[in-house]
Amino acid sequence: MISYLDRFAPKLSSPLDVVRLFDGLSAGQKHCILFSLRNLFNFCELVGFEATFIDSLRKALPKDSQFVDNYIPGEDRVKASIEKLCSIPEKYKAVYRLLLESGLRLKEAVKLTNEFSYFHEKLENHERFVCVPLFWFRASKKSFYAYFLRETVDLIRNNGETLYSTNASHVYRRHGLVPAKYLRKFVFNRMIGLGIPESIADFIQGRTPKTVGARHYANLKRLADKFYLRYVKYLKKLEG
Repeated sequence: MISYLDRFAPKLSSPLDVVRLFDGLSAGQKHCILFSLRNLFNFCELVGFEATFIDSLRKALPKDSQFVDNYIPGEDRVKASIEKLCSIPEKYKAVYRLLLESGLRLKEAVKLTNEFSYFHEKLENHERFVCVPLFWFRASKKSFYAYFLRETVDLIRNNGETLYSTNASHVYRRHGLVPAKYLRKFVFNRMIGLGIPESIADFIQGRTPKTVGARHYANLKRLADKFYLRYVKYLKKLEG
């Protein structure tokens, strides 16, 4: 990693330097440089470099299209995974239900399950679903709210064990369930297909910028409460 930076990126003083850095590089070289620079920028933040400057450099990084995973599972495969839930332990079933209903990442779904006794008091009850305010930030990953069905509350509440995302992932793989990262893609894609505005689907999955204004944020939340019901109805139909 250091040798690549010494060779290709001896000095970066502006976003334009980052853009110019990738001119004429092969796909493999671009991939290695991207990996190296992301780690360098993370290190610079940790040791106290100005966050605004580091963010400006990070935003200038091109997309690493060489390894983009565009796979989105089909409805039939997701439905088959739902049918297999009866064969896995209840504690992991609760987490998978969260993944399917909320579009959360696996680590956040496990964390919510483990800490549900704390969040239970903060539940927002709606007609056919609940919403839990999270406001979790993990590096660049955000989770503002968790939307899920009322029936899943009991599944989570009844779990008395500490769960781990690695164990959950292993169980899902062993039983042939759609992996969590693809389930998240399915949820987003299905929401868009149901006519839910992309900005609302993004909000539900935590992709809203941290700097969003208070008024706009409140409007996104209100619309998310309204549009999520479409996904609830879709899930009920999918499960027959």
